[in-house]
Amino acid sequence: MSSLETLCHPHFQMHPVAMEILGLLQTLQHRGFCILFCWIPSHVGIAGNEQADHSAKTAASLLHREIPYCDVKKSVARRIFSLWQETWDLQVRNKLHYIKPFIGLWPVLPTRGADVTLTRLRIGHTRVTHKYLLFGERTPMCPTCLEEDGGLKNAGESSKSSDMLYSKAFSSDKEEELISASASDSRDCKSLSQWRESSHK
Repeated sequence: MSSLETLCHPHFQMHPVAMEILGLLQTLQHRGFCILFCWIPSHVGIAGNEQADHSAKTAASLLHREIPYCDVKKSVARRIFSLWQETWDLQVRNKLHYIKPFIGLWPVLPTRGADVTLTRLRIGHTRVTHKYLLFGERTPMCPTCLEEDGGLKNAGESSKSSDMLYSKAFSSDKEEELISASASDSRDCKSLSQWRESSHK
């Protein structure tokens, strides 16, 4: 059925085999032939089913043609992403691995401003967390857990006071779930911003 739909809706990016079939159909039509396609949902109960299947398989086996690049592209892409994921799984000491353990794209928020805000909060690229780098200062210490405050993970995971502030801003119990989750609207950005500002006062 999908093949017939492809032939009925041609476009410049269609499969090379489909384009070749359309070319043959046009040639035959110019020579006076009338070609009709019929989609049969099932061959059950139709006489000559085995003979038709055998003929179709025989015709397909006689074709010696190169595999179109678009058929290989998906397999190559899946293999590349698989190798990328295996390499990324080994980067357990990378701070971004904690935020985004799986290779893939986050859904885009309705507005770019909200999208940028949430991305910066996810990766910890905020003025609060990077001020010491801009001014050449030492890495700040979290006043509650007395450890180096490297970003959102430390502020929300180690400090009980931050957890209390966090629970006021969000319904979720775990900060990492929200940071790595797919935000649905800009309200998540506003809540993250309010929590981040409150946790560092």
